[in-house]
Amino acid sequence: MSAIDNMPDDTFMAVTEALGIAGEAMDEHQSETLLIVSLSSDGNNAILGGKINEESLEQLRNLLDELEEKADNSEGEVLHIWT
Repeated sequence: MSAIDNMPDDTFMAVTEALGIAGEAMDEHQSETLLIVSLSSDGNNAILGGKINEESLEQLRNLLDELEEKADNSEGEVLHIWT
C-alpha cells in the first residue's frame, strides 16, 4: 500500500496544487535554491539544493516568516508568495 492511499482527498489535492504552483514558479523565475519540506505523521523530510549560503538561508527564513503570517490570516490549504 502506498502512502498516498492513506491520505485524505482534500490533503492530496492541496499537496498536488502546491506542486503545480511550484512548477509554475520555477517556469517563471530561475531557481537558484530549492527547499522542499514534507511533514507527515510517519516522519518529516527537508531537502535543500542549489546555491546554499547565508544570504539564501536568510531569504528562506524571511519567506517562512511570510508564510506563517499568511497562515495566521487564512483558512486555505495552499499558500504561496510571489516575490
